[in-house]
Amino acid sequence: MRISIKTKCDQVKAFIFNLIKDYPPNSRIMSEPELSQQLGVSRVTVAKALSELVAEGIVYREQGRGTFTTSPSSMPKTNQIGCLVSSYPYPIMGNPFYSKIYNAIEEEARKLRLDVILQSVHERSGVDFVMPSLIDRKQVDGILLVGEISRDIAQKIDNLKLKCVIIDNYYDDIGVKYVKTKNIEGAKSAVDYLLKLGHRKIAFIGGPLERNSFSDRYAGYISAVKQSGIKRQKYFEIIGDVNCGYNEALIITKLKERPTAIFAANDAIALNVMKALKDEGFAVPDDISVMGFDDIEPSSEAVPALTTLAVDKEKMGKVSVDVLKGLINEDKDVKSHELDVCLVERKSCGKI
Repeated sequence: MRISIKTKCDQVKAFIFNLIKDYPPNSRIMSEPELSQQLGVSRVTVAKALSELVAEGIVYREQGRGTFTTSPSSMPKTNQIGCLVSSYPYPIMGNPFYSKIYNAIEEEARKLRLDVILQSVHERSGVDFVMPSLIDRKQVDGILLVGEISRDIAQKIDNLKLKCVIIDNYYDDIGVKYVKTKNIEGAKSAVDYLLKLGHRKIAFIGGPLERNSFSDRYAGYISAVKQSGIKRQKYFEIIGDVNCGYNEALIITKLKERPTAIFAANDAIALNVMKALKDEGFAVPDDISVMGFDDIEPSSEAVPALTTLAVDKEKMGKVSVDVLKGLINEDKDVKSHELDVCLVERKSCGKI
């Protein structure tokens, strides 16, 4: 393999770093001649790359014996953390939910004297995923994965042994620490609230169940309906895409037996539901009540204002940085967090 890019030394360093990322401490790596031959670069370039890696604390050299890996804890800190965010279905700064989380991440990082490097992920799976240079070149001490980052991508990053925290998502089989909402419990409380208002015909509209937040909220809805003793009507349960709500609400308006309330898996879906109901001549909440989840800013400005469950987005961002900092510092008591939700009563739900 021959290198033909701007900085050969940097590419040699990146190759060595990827080569040794899974090596245990004190493992001997390839010699200068071996690296020179495999990469097709001069020994001078290899020697320079190794010298820089020694200065950065990634490897150490013993005269007459070779070059060896250091332990991860002995590597110098960059005082930088990465923030990898999904750009699907729209960029983070245009997202009323995740933009709040990111602002909190930056604020908490500043308090801890950490710089945040933000990078978007366009791939929706790990198949075509190219490791960002901020990770590949060890430019950060740890990484935050925000939102709908696929399991494959999370697994690839975890395989690098880089300190990592997932935000608003989780993969129990990977074992990466996470900070997320109590989605199942929150959904149960939403249904219980509607039940207390007298509703017995409660529909659910949610996004793709491949996303943990949607699947958990759906599970919470089903659990609450079963525990209440009311009859579960499967035609009241509609799963759409991430931008769903409008067309799904139209389906509900055409049912012979319509629900008296709709629980939407997030506020964006709920607002789409309310628009569809209005377009079809239904009054909210007089004809159908609508309940959301997340409490994004547009919810309070809707007409009528949306009753919802508030997710503490600022706390989610802050706690995520604190957890990552604990992992970087090798704290043994670091754990994942599940955050409570809070009912925000407004005008979109009524008694029957």
